[in-house]
Amino acid sequence: MRIQQELPVEPGQDFVVDGFLPRDAPGVASLFLSIYGNSYPMETYYDPEWIIQGNAGGSICTAVARTARGDIVAQGAIFRSSPPNPRLFELGQFLVLKSYRRTLAAYEINRYLAEQVAPRTPLCGYYSEAVCNHTVTQKATQLTGACEVAIEMDLMPFDAYRREGATGRVSCVMAYTAINDQRLDEQTSDNRTRVAYLPAAYRRELEYLHADLPARRQLVFDSPQPGDLPSEIARQSFPQAGVERFQVSRTGADFAGAAERLIDRSDAAEVLQWFINTGDPGAPAAAEVLRTLGCFLGGIVPRWFDSDALLMQRTRNRPGFESARLLTDKAKWLLHHIRQDWERTHN
Repeated sequence: MRIQQELPVEPGQDFVVDGFLPRDAPGVASLFLSIYGNSYPMETYYDPEWIIQGNAGGSICTAVARTARGDIVAQGAIFRSSPPNPRLFELGQFLVLKSYRRTLAAYEINRYLAEQVAPRTPLCGYYSEAVCNHTVTQKATQLTGACEVAIEMDLMPFDAYRREGATGRVSCVMAYTAINDQRLDEQTSDNRTRVAYLPAAYRRELEYLHADLPARRQLVFDSPQPGDLPSEIARQSFPQAGVERFQVSRTGADFAGAAERLIDRSDAAEVLQWFINTGDPGAPAAAEVLRTLGCFLGGIVPRWFDSDALLMQRTRNRPGFESARLLTDKAKWLLHHIRQDWERTHN
């Protein structure tokens, strides 16, 4: 049952960072209510029973900062989310009560998840989405040595971050960490280096993003050549966030018409995201089509399909380039080039 009111927590208590226990669930749900009010895009996180079941089933691995009284003052998680690859998890949901934000709770939870939880979870790696209305979660990402790979413009709704000082929709920096199977991240099972088929229009940006990945890719900047088979596109809707995601596992000759129809049917969404399988030789053709339909570069996401993904995106309104607060020179460089691409596609 959905939690209806915040649980009172006395400030100044000592706490320990630990794995989730079922008795922590009301405190975790209360954190979402305390920080986001009723505006968090995923309603399930207000339901303690759902949080218990998710942790029991392995779709969520939550870590908490717990006081001796049992109060939950912070939490974070590794969890399954959008990727078609079931072994690529997401790291995130770092929530800290305002009265405990001068502590190291977020950093200790981040370290616990990276060092204690991730290595014993059946995953190949994880990605994170660090919000850009402040740089705190970006700093936590840097502490784990994650590699920044993309910026998702205007991903999160304003209402969810109004209490956190946002002035509009909130962008996110995506970062990637390889876990457990570093060898498999470097090579396919038949010992060939992974191939990524990429659009020549983004050669400079994509070579830069690939340069510090933890594993090699053979980058093929090829002329657009869609395949003979029909396109395979899966759609995911997040109406509370105003986001539509399209997973393009295969690009066929019918892609242009299919993409145009999907965009036309998504007129209520604020943000459209296209994840294109770069293991498919048709990927450059998909990117070229999407550019003609007003989409612009986001970056790359390793292992999204098991093979990598090229992220293209489209926003209803002009993206909040000026409001994005970025920590690293790499993220600032990438935002500059994303902005240039948006300007090219909107002139």
